[in-house]
Amino acid sequence: SLLGDPLTEEGNTIEYKSSSPNFNHQITFDQEKVSFVKEIVTLKEKDSKKGQDVIKAYGEPEAMLYGPDAEAGFYLFVYPEDGVAYIGHPESGLLLEIWHFPSTNLESFINKYAQDYFKTRQFRQ
Repeated sequence: SLLGDPLTEEGNTIEYKSSSPNFNHQITFDQEKVSFVKEIVTLKEKDSKKGQDVIKAYGEPEAMLYGPDAEAGFYLFVYPEDGVAYIGHPESGLLLEIWHFPSTNLESFINKYAQDYFKTRQFRQ
């Protein structure tokens, strides 16, 4: 396999080693078809993969969502009809993750893949 041997299999999700010591690539299956891929982007890849590359390929994202990394300036940029999203820093172009999924609408994307993300900033008490 292009990703190597699986590290873990839990339910419908298989994890593969990434170049990050802390996070693995994840592939989720639904009825034996790939339904979601979470690609980890590390500092080693920061010059070859940038948010601007995604914008160049897909145009402006349909939505920017706020999630766990929003306080550090990282947001989830979503292209639901194209089946692509990325967690990135808009000023630096730095990417943390690229998500791949079947084409959908924004509401379905949030409900299925991004329950921890919101259209408005959430302030912690």
